[in-house]
Amino acid sequence: MLLAKDRAVNRFILRYVSDLFEKTGGNITRAAKLSGLSRVALQKIMRRLNRPPKSL
Repeated sequence: MLLAKDRAVNRFILRYVSDLFEKTGGNITRAAKLSGLSRVALQKIMRRLNRPPKSL
């Protein structure tokens, strides 16, 4: 069971990642570069949230 803090953090991350993909036209490499994350780290975040790139 997720705590309220966990749900809030997940909502923030999902919104942030969605904004990145909107700004980069869905390009994961460019989104990762813009965020300062590695492409692999961004993919792990998306997997953790059960969100493939095309669903954002």
